[in-house]
Amino acid sequence: MDIYNNEVKSDVIFHDYKCKEALYHLKRKGLPYSFDLNIYRGCSHNCQYCYARKSHKYLNSKDFENEIFVKKNIGEVLEKELKGGRTGGKFINIGGVCDSYQPAEKRFKLMPDILKILIKYKQPVIISTKYDLILRDIELIDQLAHHAWVNIAVTITSDNDKISSKVEPGTSLPGARWNILQEFSKTKASTGFHFFPILPFLSDDKTSMEKMPTLTGRQRRKHPEGWAKNRHKMKGDIEMNNLGKFLVNAKRNTYAAQKGKVPSSRKYSKDLAFEENGYYYLDSYFGEKDFSGEEIVYFKELPIWSMNYYGKMIKENIPEGFIETLREALQKVSEDKPFRGPEEYIRGKYKYRCTNEGNIDFFHGTESIFYENEELYRLYFHGGCIK
Repeated sequence: MDIYNNEVKSDVIFHDYKCKEALYHLKRKGLPYSFDLNIYRGCSHNCQYCYARKSHKYLNSKDFENEIFVKKNIGEVLEKELKGGRTGGKFINIGGVCDSYQPAEKRFKLMPDILKILIKYKQPVIISTKYDLILRDIELIDQLAHHAWVNIAVTITSDNDKISSKVEPGTSLPGARWNILQEFSKTKASTGFHFFPILPFLSDDKTSMEKMPTLTGRQRRKHPEGWAKNRHKMKGDIEMNNLGKFLVNAKRNTYAAQKGKVPSSRKYSKDLAFEENGYYYLDSYFGEKDFSGEEIVYFKELPIWSMNYYGKMIKENIPEGFIETLREALQKVSEDKPFRGPEEYIRGKYKYRCTNEGNIDFFHGTESIFYENEELYRLYFHGGCIK
């Protein structure tokens, strides 16, 4: 299999950039990491939904995709910071602004030296990518995972090659990204699958919403020893037994109760949070009538559970009492299935229904609200434990 699907475009301009700091200390609460590390500025993936394009302004550049700034001295600077104990053992996220395994990395080969430094200082990391060049360094990443906690997070927005090629033209195709998860499940590193953003009219249909979790399940069945190993490794530091109880408390004390509002973590997002006994819950969503969001739970700064959802108003004119019905139903979330509301809840002429399959570890489902037996609203959700 040719793991390198995309070559460096000939019209990309590269600039040497001498950085003064390698690590950026994040002030936002609720993230599973405390520092960002970006070895490039700019990214040729050209994802149409990318939030990082505006970060190029301070470099006096408007071409985020075709003008890449290369931090050739970043290894030297990073070593000084780690040697001085800057992170205090807290997590570094590699790839928060741009993918460190984008096509430019084939040419400059900065990541192998970065990984060797991380190995030297036994530094825990999360590596986020959409590009299968990461498999080039699988042995180094596995070596780091023998000394510190490592998570390989792969974003797959659609399993359709045509959609992926249009929305994310510079990334690896979906099959190659599934292969990243498959190969890393054989290592000591843990893996994470991100099905977001959910793309309206492209990946939010029922077939797509049900297919993606199913494909993830197939990866687990192909290498059950890897998934079981990662779960065992996680249990060593994370208390999973009280997760269901915590989720019930979190959901009853945020959106359903009109409480828990916190500052936005992403541009235009509405964020709600709840914290208790070492757990931290964050619900971050966009939109109002038609909306998309993600709920995530951290335990001692490590991500352990997440749920993505997309909801849509089917009818324009909504009778009074809709939002009250939804919030009352969500207050009745149960500990054994702490996803949304109960199977059925009736409030006057309103009827709430929630169907789902699976358990807290791996699930998907649908939520609907009817008025006089006419469906007004529908929401799809899926999620599970992060290993």
